[in-house]
Amino acid sequence: MVLMWLGISIAMHSFPSTGDAANIWSAVKHPDTPMLVKILTAPLVGLIYLCAIGSVIWLDLIYGIAVAMLIPNILISLIA
Repeated sequence: MVLMWLGISIAMHSFPSTGDAANIWSAVKHPDTPMLVKILTAPLVGLIYLCAIGSVIWLDLIYGIAVAMLIPNILISLIA
């Protein structure tokens, strides 16, 4: 039980922050950045900001549970 709590807690705190999104956005705004990278990165930055707003309603907990419990279970079932 303690290991499950620890895994979910670590995963919740690994949720990307708005500071991460701002850093990605400032790197993409550079004139030498290829257009394809800009096109692929813009939705990612928007998703990070949207999820940061969603953390008010515990979206980071759902993310933590998915990372700490669901993904490992899926990987184990695929390997086994």
